Amino acid sequence: MKAKILNILKYLLFLGIGLGLMWYLYEKNKGGKNFKEVSFTKSTNHLNQNVVSWTDTANSTCEFFTLERSEDGIYYEIMDTIPLQKPSAYQKYDETKSTVAPKDIQYKLKAWSPINLWKEIENMDMSWYILAFILSLISNYSRAVRWQTIIEPLGYKPDTMNTFLSVNIMYFSNLVIPRSGEISRCSILYKYEKVPVAKLVGTVLVERVIDMIALAILTGLLVLSQLDFMKTYFNRPDVQESLKEKAHLWPYLIAAGIIGIIVVIALYLLRNRILATKIGNKIGKLLFDLWQGVKSTKNIKRKWAFFIHSILIWTMYFGVLYVSFKSYESTQNLSPVIAFAALIMGSVGMIIPTAGGIGTWNVLVTFTLVVYGVSEPNAFIYSFIALFMMTITNVIAGGLSFIYLPIYNRKRKLQQPQN
Repeated sequence: MKAKILNILKYLLFLGIGLGLMWYLYEKNKGGKNFKEVSFTKSTNHLNQNVVSWTDTANSTCEFFTLERSEDGIYYEIMDTIPLQKPSAYQKYDETKSTVAPKDIQYKLKAWSPINLWKEIENMDMSWYILAFILSLISNYSRAVRWQTIIEPLGYKPDTMNTFLSVNIMYFSNLVIPRSGEISRCSILYKYEKVPVAKLVGTVLVERVIDMIALAILTGLLVLSQLDFMKTYFNRPDVQESLKEKAHLWPYLIAAGIIGIIVVIALYLLRNRILATKIGNKIGKLLFDLWQGVKSTKNIKRKWAFFIHSILIWTMYFGVLYVSFKSYESTQNLSPVIAFAALIMGSVGMIIPTAGGIGTWNVLVTFTLVVYGVSEPNAFIYSFIALFMMTITNVIAGGLSFIYLPIYNRKRKLQQPQN
């Protein structure tokens, strides 16, 4: 009874944190502005000044035009904000002194209007999420097959359908209590395939380590491919000011790291005394079974299947995010590179324990899109509906799997030859 109450309290805590973060983003952005790119022409007058000309091609509800300029093609600063006027034709002379020739100066012109979060959500093209749903199922199937390749060296060969259904249920369970899905999928394979739970947990730990290594590699690729962009971004005055404000957190982070290292060293030095106790002996046996599961990776026979499905898992994750970009006007033209960056940051958000990544995923994906030039209200709207649709995907796939699992195994048992 106490365990159930603690689990409920834990779920409410994680859910509360996530919903709190989403509410913060909502309150911060509900009065924001919706930006739309406007076409323009650039010419040079007799004073060698740039002249930007355009007509009102934006939505009639816009209130202002914002003109931005850049001398390096990366960092754009607001040059002027022009109120909407009755004439449809506009001109703006660039009288700002520059360090480069006028021909090298670049511009962006945006029309903006008050944003309505719920209206924007209604205007999203949800048909793209059908494709995203299919890609999610493919990634789940790949995770199931890869897990099989890790389990097989232990001397067990779990049924592919049972493994696939257990993975679907895992994501569904994680919506209820963070990380509970790992235990639920192990329990399912123990019930229907008789693989010891402790050894399965060891294989799950291996999977998570592999995922973390993959995430680290992908993060490194992102940093290397976007090095110039990141340098420009972190050199911005507003970002520098924000970093200075958070500098006081570093001593706490360093202290936490040192304490963690000391605790690990102390446990290692006292391991014999700990294992000599009754509870220590049980922990030791559990760790031994876990280690058996971890060691199984070096004896993987289907190495190509393991490698290919590891790549396919992350490829499908990327596909889901990129396809969901297409559903929303403010993100539909974003490049695959930005989808890749959002994938990395969103994955970090999923690691932080909240129910289904609610809140933490939104914060990090919103931040990523803002860095790449999407207005914060639009970035939040995308993150809100994208996470909602991914949650619905997990509920549908996990719920149907939960229903079908006993039916499938009943049929499977009937089809087995009787002794």
